[in-house]
Amino acid sequence: RAEIRSSMAKVVPSYFPKPNEEDAYEPDDGCDRCGCPNEEACCPGFWKDDGVPPIWPLSWVMDPKNKYLNDNRCARMFGNLGFKFYDKERKAFMGTALAVTVFAMVITGFGCFALSDDTSTLEITAWGRATRKFEAEDGSNVGQITYIGLRKFVVRTCTEAEGSDFGSWRRCESEDTWWMGAKCAPGEEAYYGFRCQDVETCRESSVNSQFGAFTTAVTLLFAMMGCLTRIRKVADTNFQKLIGCVPDTIGCITQFQALTLFAAGCYDGMPDEDNLGNPITYRVGWGYWSYIFCLLAAIVRVTMHYLTPVPGGGAGCKLRDIHTTYGAAGALVVAGVGLAATGVELVTTGAGTAATMAVKHAETTVQSASEGAKLVHETAKSAVIGSAAIGAGVAKAGVQTVMGSIHSASRLGSSLLLGSPGIKSAKGADFETEDLDRELTDATPVESGRGSLDGSGPGPSALSGAETIDAPRSDASAGTPL
Repeated sequence: RAEIRSSMAKVVPSYFPKPNEEDAYEPDDGCDRCGCPNEEACCPGFWKDDGVPPIWPLSWVMDPKNKYLNDNRCARMFGNLGFKFYDKERKAFMGTALAVTVFAMVITGFGCFALSDDTSTLEITAWGRATRKFEAEDGSNVGQITYIGLRKFVVRTCTEAEGSDFGSWRRCESEDTWWMGAKCAPGEEAYYGFRCQDVETCRESSVNSQFGAFTTAVTLLFAMMGCLTRIRKVADTNFQKLIGCVPDTIGCITQFQALTLFAAGCYDGMPDEDNLGNPITYRVGWGYWSYIFCLLAAIVRVTMHYLTPVPGGGAGCKLRDIHTTYGAAGALVVAGVGLAATGVELVTTGAGTAATMAVKHAETTVQSASEGAKLVHETAKSAVIGSAAIGAGVAKAGVQTVMGSIHSASRLGSSLLLGSPGIKSAKGADFETEDLDRELTDATPVESGRGSLDGSGPGPSALSGAETIDAPRSDASAGTPL
């Protein structure tokens, strides 16, 4: 924590304070954190163990990639059974199952000693106890305590049995008998005060419970290993959940059946009176109670197994394929791939949307630019055509004006220099100005580009038709040369 805070303080110095002396002295193993230990830091070797033994064929059986036992649709559907909350709080719930299993191992081990052939041990760990009192031939009260074991039963006879509390009885002697040899002799109707038929029933129940009691005590070791495996996400797989649920379920059913059959054969089915009519009292022994606790622990454990899915799973009570294969690591990888695929899909969708919008915007921009360019082109074209037309019109008007001026000057020059039929001779005579103007007005105009000086056009006549002017004319009124 100190290293993380130091490194983060370099990034955001104002938010992360500098590590103080208390942080500097914290241990590196993570086992002391303000009363809340970090168990994964305490035992990294345990928490990082994937639960696959290095020995074949166990390595093949426990392999998360095993297509037959773990990586198939049925196994994934079963592994997905459970609730996400139990997966999140895996350490708490599987830790509870582990603690209950450890206690059950101790207590069941005590009850398993009912298989012993030691008399003193059987008196303590018996699965059942029956007490009765009867009167001896000499008139004394004799007490008899029968301890029912799984391989033997012990009969303790006390010659001084005063009161109903068998603990106060004195002068007691014990005798043990193997169940295989417990049977009535020919002609006998009772065996230690019990009818022969009842002894046979209890004997069958006790013998049939021997194997179940032993296997239950031994398999608790594997049950504990299953809890230790499933408490680690890195080691939990579909097959681990399967071997945690199915064997425990079968064990609960068979153990309940065995306890029920034993109670029916050596408790409920036993007579209330002996062959002499004396009452018999039956009590459940400590060994039987220990297996009842073992049954309750198995129910708690198998419930935790069913409710806790594999890492990343949690379909409730529905059988649904989780599509994960390789335990916690595979679940994390598949979950990461799923999140990455979702992110890629979102990015692709966003990129596609952005690209579509960009393309549409670009198309709109290009279309607008094209329309603008077309408009500019049309405007420029119109401006050029208009300017050209105006310039052409102006030029034409100018040309026409110049040509008109040239023609007018040419006509006037021709009229003045060559004369015309309508103008009188000025040789030796004077004439008035208005007469000249009138004569010029009445003269025939020369068309532009049509008249010529050689008399070939419709202009004035040639030089042959005009009189030669020998002397300049004079103005009569002013006396100045014209």
